[in-house]
Amino acid sequence: NTKLKDLQPDRHIIEYLDNFTLYDSAKNEIVRLNGRQKHDVALMITKGCGNLDWQMGSGKTLAGIAYFRYFLENTHLRHVFIVSDSLAIKSTWLDRLSAYGIAFALIQKLSDFSRIKPGQVALFTHHTLSKYKKQAKKTVRLLSNKIVLLVDESDDYTNAGSNRTRAGLACFRRIRNVLLLTGTLTRNNAAEFYSQLQMTYNNSYNMICHCKTVFEYDAKEPVMPGGRADGASSPAAMQRKRVRASLTTRTARWRFWS
Repeated sequence: NTKLKDLQPDRHIIEYLDNFTLYDSAKNEIVRLNGRQKHDVALMITKGCGNLDWQMGSGKTLAGIAYFRYFLENTHLRHVFIVSDSLAIKSTWLDRLSAYGIAFALIQKLSDFSRIKPGQVALFTHHTLSKYKKQAKKTVRLLSNKIVLLVDESDDYTNAGSNRTRAGLACFRRIRNVLLLTGTLTRNNAAEFYSQLQMTYNNSYNMICHCKTVFEYDAKEPVMPGGRADGASSPAAMQRKRVRASLTTRTARWRFWS
């Protein structure tokens, strides 16, 4: 529960990132992390999970590779899953992993699950994950959730009721080492970030709301002056000791806690 600003990365992590290099065969050059990238990636490794909300061109792909390479080389974890939309997988990850000489397997059909090997990166599109959700859950279970997960363009999980969000949470919500990469944390309102929090922390104790009072507004049953809603037997009906933190945007109800 330590805040990121209070975290102190281990010296071993700092040394690893200082010495981290990749050879880009496409450009024939050595690629390294810059100072800002080292700082943020070190915090993510120390924390174990988190969200890198960097702008386009800031090096999210390189940061993600440094993140999972650290766990592959310094911990007991041996499998890496990367999930993103089709455009990011085919135009970014396939090209970058090929140029850096990193072994990967693109999962497109059911038989491809047998190609997932230790030390290899498994690439999933949202469509593939939704289509083969049962097999993906079985694979994660067989690996005892000992996986490093990267979700690129994680803002695709803004709709809590969509098939891709439900499939992603069903398969990966129990994985401990998760890094979300996006340049757009939310699109319309803060509630859209909740699914991404679930992906990183599952249903954590820290998400429980202990507010004593909840004020609700419903499009069909508007709240009356004084905080009482139509049909409520008494103002005490608005009192709740514990409120489940379900911030779905699919309903026309808004909740304000105090």
